Amino acid sequence: MGLVSAATVTVQQGPWDLYRGSTKLSSHTTEVNCIEAAKALDVTQTYICRARTTVSVVQTTEPPPPECTAPQPPAETRSVNCVAPTTGTWTQTRSYTASAYPECWAAGEWMPDTAPAGACTEPPPTPSGGTSVSYTDLAYAPPNALVTVFGFGLDAAVTGAEVVSQSATKTVLKWTGSAATIGGVAVPVTSRAGRVLEATASNFGTQCNSLKSGDVLYVHAGSVTQRCGVTTWGSEQITLGTKFANTAIVGYPGEAAPQMGSVRLDDGNGQGTGITIAGLKLKGTQCLRDGSWWETNESGPAGGRFVNNDCFGNYGSSNTMTGLINIGGDGVKVFGNHFSNNAPSPINNNHAVYINVGADDVEVGWNKFDNMKMGHVIQQHTDGTARLYERISIHDNELSAGNNQDMRGINISGCTSDSTADIYNNVLTNVGQQFSGIMVYCGKATIRQNTLSKISGPTVNAPSSAVVKNNILLGGAATGGFKGTDNVTTGTVDADGHPTTPTHAPNVGINMDHAGAPRGSTVTVGAYE
Repeated sequence: MGLVSAATVTVQQGPWDLYRGSTKLSSHTTEVNCIEAAKALDVTQTYICRARTTVSVVQTTEPPPPECTAPQPPAETRSVNCVAPTTGTWTQTRSYTASAYPECWAAGEWMPDTAPAGACTEPPPTPSGGTSVSYTDLAYAPPNALVTVFGFGLDAAVTGAEVVSQSATKTVLKWTGSAATIGGVAVPVTSRAGRVLEATASNFGTQCNSLKSGDVLYVHAGSVTQRCGVTTWGSEQITLGTKFANTAIVGYPGEAAPQMGSVRLDDGNGQGTGITIAGLKLKGTQCLRDGSWWETNESGPAGGRFVNNDCFGNYGSSNTMTGLINIGGDGVKVFGNHFSNNAPSPINNNHAVYINVGADDVEVGWNKFDNMKMGHVIQQHTDGTARLYERISIHDNELSAGNNQDMRGINISGCTSDSTADIYNNVLTNVGQQFSGIMVYCGKATIRQNTLSKISGPTVNAPSSAVVKNNILLGGAATGGFKGTDNVTTGTVDADGHPTTPTHAPNVGINMDHAGAPRGSTVTVGAYE
């Protein structure tokens, strides 16, 4: 903008002039004097008295007013906490609009002014009955063993055992040999004779090799490299045969999990049945190899427990053709573990939990599988002749991937028509590989109360022998001739793949959490709220 012009004016009043027509006759100081002079001429005539005003104009140039030169500020965002008792955060944004100098840019209102739907989570309902025990690390314990109990409402009164540490979701008890309860709920542990031993990285080999039936060995935090068992049979760090039956190797409660290699449950001479591996940080091509033989039914060790471990598959791009845990024996429990791997891309022959050779009464629950690259994460299968699998239970697991082409979900195959499986309360998010979330090829499977979202491929593919009910299935259309009722198959998900709609509906989705309490009206995701 250029310079702005302005002017100042000075006004000076002059004399009064007497005119006859255009002829000036005289000048006078006042209008009255001018009139008197006209009268004094004594002539019939029209005269004019005119005032003379001098106007002095001086032109000046002023600078223009200031201009706004600063660029428009970028839009701003901020995180806002949800109002108690709800939890979570949501984002507000504001932008700037032009305004007069000196403000130049005026900030707008923070928007939205209320939390978007689904951003704030209602507190979980109070568990009905107060206390719910999900699982324990030990199923059998000698006196003075430390038993870790997982569940809800576990900060209630304890009877029959000493409390070592206690919270609502995890409580450690010192076993006395008596029946114990928490909040009136029985702790599902049976007392038996045995010793309680401890080990560090420096004496692990000695202490482990001394184990006898009924003993529990607690391993303190640290990097443990000493081997245990037969060291000439396989490359595993811990090789446990018949001698180690009914023993337990457990990370010391309250400490960081000891870092170890992998475990094998046969030593070339026999198998280790009834062995518990709990609270360890394991890594290898397999974390637990049970020694089963694919041509022989139920040829793996029975009664094992793999609980609360961190299992890392460090096999890279290798095709293992098995699971990080393979299960070929009856009554094996896989509870509360975290699984991950370092595969650069998925190989569909690789799995996390692999149930094979007709193992019965296998239970896989409360595990977390995330950001892995592999085929079916949980698989029941054996090549060749179909096997009879009875009472397989897969529940309360969380499967999620960074990309839905990284891993598949749950697979039931290689079984006879009278095999049975119950798949419930699982959460599958962003998986599928254009294949499936839950795939059932055979047997009498029940798929109930699962939440599947952002699935690549069919959410469920199951035959007419399967029952599929009370699930939330968001992804590819479910396929197969299964019998199904009360399944929700339309809705939306957020950026993480969690359902934002449908809203809560009676008898649809996972409406009971695994504390046995009904879920609230806010949309929740499966077993992990």
